[in-house]
Amino acid sequence: MPDSVDDITKIYCMYIAGPRVSIDYSDLHKRLSKGGIDIGIFMEEKLIEKKKEKVIVLSPLDRREHIETKINKGKKLLTIDKVHLLYAIYKEGKPISKYWDEYGGDDVKKVADLIYRKTGDKIYAKISGKTIRAPKKKKGHPTLDAFLDVGGDKND
Repeated sequence: MPDSVDDITKIYCMYIAGPRVSIDYSDLHKRLSKGGIDIGIFMEEKLIEKKKEKVIVLSPLDRREHIETKINKGKKLLTIDKVHLLYAIYKEGKPISKYWDEYGGDDVKKVADLIYRKTGDKIYAKISGKTIRAPKKKKGHPTLDAFLDVGGDKND
């Protein structure tokens, strides 16, 4: 990940982003505190929410209002904020190309690609600029009749 990506985004990508919806609070707290990182910053940024002994990973749609509040207050967006904003815009059916000049860039592409590889979510792939193609249908093995050419040319 490029040095220009903020630390919160880097840590989010390493420890929080993934296919799971919840994480054990004490496990995440231990991992982060070993690196001198306060788990509270991730809650303040609305990336996670604590519910009992679990941490719920908030979706880009859940974070949309928080990100817009930051924009309206003139606060600097984290790279993950930009990725999540583009994700939410795409999910709403709007073309992200209109917002790319303001919220896109190489860092956004790289973070989106990393999250795509961790989650398999194709919207992140689109944000990263990847073209997703449907997998080719595999040809099955020939049937025994086809292999033995049963019912083939009767003149043999």
